[in-house]
Amino acid sequence: MSYPQFQAASDYLGAIADEDYVKALPSNSYEDRGGAVLDGPEAGYKVTYTQADAEAVTAEDGRVILMDEHLADSDAMDYDMDRADGEWALSDYVQKGIEVLDNGTRFFMMCEGGKIDWACHANDAGAHLCQIAKRRCCRQRL
Repeated sequence: MSYPQFQAASDYLGAIADEDYVKALPSNSYEDRGGAVLDGPEAGYKVTYTQADAEAVTAEDGRVILMDEHLADSDAMDYDMDRADGEWALSDYVQKGIEVLDNGTRFFMMCEGGKIDWACHANDAGAHLCQIAKRRCCRQRL
C-alpha cells in the first residue's frame, strides 16, 4: 500500500485532505504573499477581513479564509504580549475553526503560531515565554 502523504516527492495533496486551499507561489516576493487571499473567491472561498466578520462565520458559509484585521510587522499577528484586549489570538481562530468544522465528520486542522520562532531567533526571552504561556492556555481551552 502506498502512502503518498509520506513521500517527499508526492504532489498528491488529496491523500491528506481534499478541502484545503494551498497556493504555491514561485517566489517569496511581497506581491505574492496575498495570493491565497486574492485568489480565494475565485476558488469558491469566502474571505473575511474583520474580526466581527470572522466571529459571524458559521458552517453554512462553506469554505472560508479568515484574515486577522490587526496585522503587525511583516503582515503577521501580534505577539500575545502585544495584543489589545479583545483582539483575537491564534487560539480564537483555532476555536472558530473547530466550531465550524465539528459536524460529525472527521477533520484535520493544522495551525502554527510562527511568532514563537521569531521570538527565539531574536533572542527575546520575554516574548518567547509569553507565547509558551499562551499556548498552554490554548491547549487547556480547546
